[in-house]
Amino acid sequence: MITQIMEINYEEDTRLHGASAIMNVYNPNAEAMQFTDAEISINDQSDFPSNFIVAGWTDRNTKNWWFDISQTKDESHNIHIGYWPGSILSSLGNGADSVSWAGYAKAGHDGVGPPMGNGLFPEDQKSCYMKYLKFVDDNYILRNSLNRTNVNVRVDSKKCYDLLYHADYTPNEGNSFRFGGPGGGKCD
Repeated sequence: MITQIMEINYEEDTRLHGASAIMNVYNPNAEAMQFTDAEISINDQSDFPSNFIVAGWTDRNTKNWWFDISQTKDESHNIHIGYWPGSILSSLGNGADSVSWAGYAKAGHDGVGPPMGNGLFPEDQKSCYMKYLKFVDDNYILRNSLNRTNVNVRVDSKKCYDLLYHADYTPNEGNSFRFGGPGGGKCD
């Protein structure tokens, strides 16, 4: 089974304590044994075993990792969904070394990859997106502008999926990217 990845990976010279974005995805059609998703992950590989979490930000005092949702782009009305105790994510206690905003697609047993996003390549305003990519820095301040020298863009199979990264910060979308693709049988 082949897994295809499209991601924006971001590393800073300081420890990272969270990440956020506004995501827009459609209803992709995944068959049995296929999956597709869009996610934000916070990763630390400086210790063994390494830890990562697929959403959240860390509380400065408790070191717990919170999962919030917000319906406003300025994040002024967050709803706390819950948290993971810092004790179960021990190597993330002092922050992470990178964050990723990504889309994934996993082929079924037949090797056919599912559609990702809306099933179309990201060519226009109708594409799936993640915008206002933000990270929490070592001072626990939410930053809304990525240093382009710290960004790594990865697309495993441009035959089936793609990602368009907009490196320049804009008031309408912040740092953002559009992603998706039709999938298919020859994605490797």
